[in-house]
Amino acid sequence: MSAEWGNAIARRHLQYMLSTPKPRFLLCPSPETTRKLSSRSTSQPNNPNSLVLGLVSGGATGFSISEHDAYKAISEKNRFVPDEGRNIISTFLSPRYGSYWNLEQPMYYRQCMLFVVFMRDYDEKAFQKFLVALERGDNFRNAIFDAYHIRLSSLWETFVEKSIRMASPKTSEFGLFG
Repeated sequence: MSAEWGNAIARRHLQYMLSTPKPRFLLCPSPETTRKLSSRSTSQPNNPNSLVLGLVSGGATGFSISEHDAYKAISEKNRFVPDEGRNIISTFLSPRYGSYWNLEQPMYYRQCMLFVVFMRDYDEKAFQKFLVALERGDNFRNAIFDAYHIRLSSLWETFVEKSIRMASPKTSEFGLFG
């Protein structure tokens, strides 16, 4: 397998993970199901997309985990660690899902979503540059460094520090980067 082929797969996977879901049909959950999902999804209680995603995926979207609970888990070292890029064989033979880090899938997905949102909010221009580089076919590790001018591990550590602050009951999200 060529490196270009592996990069193409990684790009498609990232595009899929970052894209806004566009269901081809409308699911109409019962009022009872809607209430259950809304009460569990504290960060987006009335977002119809989160309800549909939760129903279609069997609850594996991460929307059932509150942002605070995800930040708390990260601060308690119950977290995944993003991968700067393993070789294509390792990726296929031993993919890393939430269970690799002893995380339930919804917690894993929520932490991943929070990290992607953090990357965007940390530097929106760098985030756009990063996405364009991936679309162009650049190596993931190089795309991160060229866009943010730091390694993924440094960006992750900044996110972990933010998560620790967010898990604190005294912290508000305002003024974290100012």
